[in-house]
Amino acid sequence: MPDPERAPPHSTGAAVDVTLQDPTGLVVDMGGAIDEVSPRSYPNFYGDNPDLAARCYHERRQRLHDVLRTAGFVRHPQEWWHFAWGDRLWAWAQGAPAAVYGRADLLC
Repeated sequence: MPDPERAPPHSTGAAVDVTLQDPTGLVVDMGGAIDEVSPRSYPNFYGDNPDLAARCYHERRQRLHDVLRTAGFVRHPQEWWHFAWGDRLWAWAQGAPAAVYGRADLLC
C-alpha cells in the first residue's frame, strides 16, 4: 500500500511536466525529450556550451523555468520539464515546513 505521507506528486496534481510550443502549436526542441533518462535532462546541461544550438536549448529551458517560477512553481533539479507546486520538492525548495497537498476525503 502506498505511503500517504509520500504521495506521488503527479498523481496528486502537485507536479506537471511542461514544454514549449511555437505559435503554430508545434513542440519546440528543448534539447532532450520529456522523461529522457540521461544527463541531457538536467536543466543546465547546455548552460556552458558555446554551440549555437546548445545556447538555444539553454535559453528555452530558462524561459520555461522563469515563467513557471513566476507562477510559484519550482523545477526538479534533474528534469528540465518537471515543475511542482505544493509537493515535498516545492516545500523543500521554498523552505516551507511541509507540503500543502494531501489526501482529500469525500464530503458526501
